[in-house]
Amino acid sequence: ALPAVVHVVYPSLIGAFVIAVCAWRRIPVYCSHHVDIDFYATRYTRFKVLRRFGLLLYDLIARWPCAFATVNAAPTLHFLHAHMRTAPGKVERIPTGVALAAFSPTGPTHRTADRRALLERIGVPDAAAKAADPSSPAIWLLVQRLAPEKDTGLVYGALQLALERVGALPPA
Repeated sequence: ALPAVVHVVYPSLIGAFVIAVCAWRRIPVYCSHHVDIDFYATRYTRFKVLRRFGLLLYDLIARWPCAFATVNAAPTLHFLHAHMRTAPGKVERIPTGVALAAFSPTGPTHRTADRRALLERIGVPDAAAKAADPSSPAIWLLVQRLAPEKDTGLVYGALQLALERVGALPPA
């Protein structure tokens, strides 16, 4: 049986071949773009000639074939339009994938139970008592690659301000 749809994650060097085979077999192709190759090429390639050659190869192997995909998607339409030259109607924004309902508890009881389960899972002693105590420390979770362009320092600055506001830290 043929697949219902093929998903190609970019950057990828096999995308052109996958898109061609899928076109031949009449299988829809969903291309998702997650990395700003232009940014990285400019930032990390010192020699302009080498950078231009690399971006030309990327255009030929990756960007150009994506124009023939059924749909191209990215986390933001701004990124997609800056990254790709595709026809209107062939672009979509990828939702973040965060299940917001999991972060919108139905009440204090639900929040306490979730907090207790998380504290127990990460091995915090006396998790039940700490989960029920509103003055106990907050749990901050940051999932990302550590890189200067991610502005992780901004999050740490926000954490410091939040802790100062609740009196957990003296003002800086």
